[in-house]
Amino acid sequence: MNKNVLMNVVCFLTAFLTSTQALAITAEELADICEAMEKNIQDIYIEYERGLDPPSNINDLPGNSFMTKGLEKITWATKRPFGQFSLSTQEVTVVNQYEDSRNVTIKQSYNGKMAKRFQKSSSQHRKDHLEGSITRRDNFVYDMLQTPAGLSILQYSLRKAAGRKPLSEFLRDNKEVIRIDDNIVKINGFNAIKVDILHKITKVLWGTVYFSVEHGYTPVRYEYWNGGRERLIVRHNVTSLEKISDGLWFPKSGYSERPRSDDKRTVFTATKISLNQGLGDEYFDFEFPPGTLVYDQTLDLVYTLKPDEDAFNTWLGGEERLSLNEAQQGGKITLETNGVDDTVISSAYDTLQESVYSKQQANIQKPKITIIIYGSIVLVVAILLTILAVRLR
Repeated sequence: MNKNVLMNVVCFLTAFLTSTQALAITAEELADICEAMEKNIQDIYIEYERGLDPPSNINDLPGNSFMTKGLEKITWATKRPFGQFSLSTQEVTVVNQYEDSRNVTIKQSYNGKMAKRFQKSSSQHRKDHLEGSITRRDNFVYDMLQTPAGLSILQYSLRKAAGRKPLSEFLRDNKEVIRIDDNIVKINGFNAIKVDILHKITKVLWGTVYFSVEHGYTPVRYEYWNGGRERLIVRHNVTSLEKISDGLWFPKSGYSERPRSDDKRTVFTATKISLNQGLGDEYFDFEFPPGTLVYDQTLDLVYTLKPDEDAFNTWLGGEERLSLNEAQQGGKITLETNGVDDTVISSAYDTLQESVYSKQQANIQKPKITIIIYGSIVLVVAILLTILAVRLR
């Protein structure tokens, strides 16, 4: 069904069905509404915070373990087909029982062909450690269930227990075991109806979804049950929604909990939500910062990324930006760089001489040494010519 037609169906059904509490909604009608919402999400960008409520107690940490201090700040993006494209950045402070804290940044991407992971760890007592990985496997696809999208209409298509089928398809395929209760109940402040889904064979309760009738039948609570024991396993709650367009709302805040395992909740709060921006494949990639130790599985290499190589090459070859002058005192050579930071240039030059470690060292060190030799020759020749010119004058 065309996406625009589906959205018109959503608007019509929402207005019509919520105009009276006496009119019941069928599983097929509910499936149409869910399908329209699902198909109207093509790509997602979210900035949000995540943490435990209540927070962990530092006194309960074993040994020299670390725990998260405060909330984790995350930016995350994906696009269809979900699971094949992902870009995320996590920023968090961790602390141990001795109050030794570290700031950790983790960035991950997967563009359908190649995955990257970068981690920066820093503290007051240690130099920043930069480490990266490259692989063709989809190891670094960020789990959507760990984002506010896990509370959205996409919940069922993300869960292995649901066969990763969209909720709309799940409702259609299981119409004979769907039980809809049209009585309005208050769920997290929303006026909602309850839909139970039974196991096809045993007919015991498997899952429950609550739909807000005032928000186009957007799901605001998911529950999963251990049917054999009639025990609630996990519950996902939406506490606020943000309207994206007519007929489409997206979770802005919520939490997940396991009522029988512990009393902690994983809480999500989004600060920015953007859908359907037209994100391309190229968006889901990034470059490692200078100085990163990279483990590249695609080339079977381990190497350190050279800082600011472009700046060094510009400095080395750009004669119009360089002038060599004989110092008045001490006979030293002064570099005038016309606005180029000499610390950057020095750092770039020094870095060119760093060793590159790999399982194929012989294949990669030769061009590095060649660059250094040619660079040194050019620099020496330039100095000698300048000195000769000064003396001739």
